[in-house]
Amino acid sequence: METGSLRKWLKRIAEEPRARGLDLESAEATAAHARLIGEKAFLRKLYERYYAEFARADRDAPRGARVEIGSGGGFLDRIVPGLIRLDLRPGAEVDVVASALALPFAARSVGAIFMLSVLHHLSDAAAFFAELDRVLAPGGRIVMIEPYASPMSGLVYRLAHHEPFDPEQADWRIEGRGAMTAANDALPWIVFERDRKRFEAEFPRLEILRLAPHTISLYTLSGGLSYRSLAPGFLFPVIAAAEDLACRLPWARALASMLTVELRMRG
Repeated sequence: METGSLRKWLKRIAEEPRARGLDLESAEATAAHARLIGEKAFLRKLYERYYAEFARADRDAPRGARVEIGSGGGFLDRIVPGLIRLDLRPGAEVDVVASALALPFAARSVGAIFMLSVLHHLSDAAAFFAELDRVLAPGGRIVMIEPYASPMSGLVYRLAHHEPFDPEQADWRIEGRGAMTAANDALPWIVFERDRKRFEAEFPRLEILRLAPHTISLYTLSGGLSYRSLAPGFLFPVIAAAEDLACRLPWARALASMLTVELRMRG
């Protein structure tokens, strides 16, 4: 069976009914995704797991604004006090409507920035990093949790994900106009692994503190925002604990589907 046919077959049998037929660039989709994050127990617990990384960085970051870019239907504001929620999608219930490529903050005024699955949608990653260089205070942190291009995840992204996956992309730009539909799931790997020397040369003040591949099965089992959950919420702690053990093994990197990137502004 060809890849396109297999993808259609998987979508037909596993698609989340509450996400079926949505225009991903619409206010309706933004609202539906917020409901799904709240109603799908396994997915919500996965968000809580990711948000715990953001909360740790919040404690370590210097004084200054706390900003989440691409807040959408998330709930990080319930975990990080005083969080400024920023998005540009229609229907997003946020504090600031703006682009990540033109952040409405004064120079050196932001202590921490958090992003969950946002970088790989940005039309110009280099322009975004230039904005980080401008707005982050000395010692300021940014934590991004993004898709990761491993041998296993590449297969999954190609077969079962609606977003493009192209690890051969030459530059850091994303073609297309939609905030949700224009993407390359391989972009974080391109920037921080394949092109790491370029990143360090062009943005020397953005120190890479941590690049940590993770999430072997949890996202697939959650179904994300497009597919049905494959596991009930009460099993999440058990599966997450097993995955934590597996991630310590040498071959775990080849199975990881997500990447945590933590940067710090040099003082």
